[in-house]
Amino acid sequence: MTILLISHTANMDGAERTLLSLATSLHEHEHSCIVMCPTYGPLVNELTKRSVPVVIRLLPRPQRNLFFFIRFVLLWPFVVLYLAIWISKNDINFVINNTVDALYGPFAAKLAGAPCLWHIHEIKPKHSVVRAFFSWMFQVFSQNTVFNSKATMLAYNSKMPANWHVIYNGIDIPKHKISNATKRNCIVIGFAGQLVQLKRPDRFVYAVAAAKKKVSNLSAIIAGEGELFDQVKDLIATYSLSDSVKMLGYVEFMPDFYNQIDILVLTSDTEAFGRVLIEAMAAGCPVVAAKVDGVPEVVDETCGYLVPPDDIKAYAEKIVLLSQDADLRHRLGNTGRKRAIELFSESKFLEQMINLISNHNVVNTLPN
Repeated sequence: MTILLISHTANMDGAERTLLSLATSLHEHEHSCIVMCPTYGPLVNELTKRSVPVVIRLLPRPQRNLFFFIRFVLLWPFVVLYLAIWISKNDINFVINNTVDALYGPFAAKLAGAPCLWHIHEIKPKHSVVRAFFSWMFQVFSQNTVFNSKATMLAYNSKMPANWHVIYNGIDIPKHKISNATKRNCIVIGFAGQLVQLKRPDRFVYAVAAAKKKVSNLSAIIAGEGELFDQVKDLIATYSLSDSVKMLGYVEFMPDFYNQIDILVLTSDTEAFGRVLIEAMAAGCPVVAAKVDGVPEVVDETCGYLVPPDDIKAYAEKIVLLSQDADLRHRLGNTGRKRAIELFSESKFLEQMINLISNHNVVNTLPN
């Protein structure tokens, strides 16, 4: 079977890391696999390293900028038609469309007569009426739709259509727990994610500033880049935290990041799943996370703390609590790692996805 995976971006965020894992597994097994990206970038580089075939094709995205939105609307039918012809000419047997933003694959697959799986990693657009329209598209233009959490699925439809499935993302669990900062005489907390508004990196800075009043040896690192990079840097300077908070930019090898921290903090307004949470848990790090969307499906009281997303005081209190109690950090880190192994391993994710791809007429599934 020849499978086409379509990505709306060549960046390497959570959804793309999941696509990379799936494409690599498909390529290493009996399936012929091709990944289509709109540009060159980190995702293409990683796929090339793993000998996964990649094609670059123009796939404009809808954007708030009026010019780019009009361009998207005008080009959309031509791109869909071109892609349908390409799918037919290249004897594609199955299409996997990655994320809501990849708005060509399911329609092109329908025209070409190829079954399609739409993999949803996010809760968007913001308005429920528009999401209801997407719900209709998922059901009509894809044989199966996979959501990365129950919360993601329910954001689009309170009922579960027969061709909808919840499959949690998985990661390659390190064989051994990462040894964190037990030999350092400071406590390091970390933030990992895009520096964009919905991730609210400003809250992380506020929480560090508040917690540092009670934990003098507290420091922090921020892994990620995005449109708010300079604003976050300025905010760090405003709170006189430049010596304590370091901005790393894009981190290619995330285990190095987790090896530097004692606690991971996630401050998002919305988070369909939160891949960084399971990465931190697998590394043996306790987490403090905003209680939003799919996060409670990932984190429970055995491995960290959930707090109201806009409650800076609550973030700070949990950071202080964990910073001052090494035994608590160790206990939550151990149980978090066990939870990651049990629920969020890459092997479990791949087994479920490949089974669905191979038997794409199965009845809907929910994780236990």
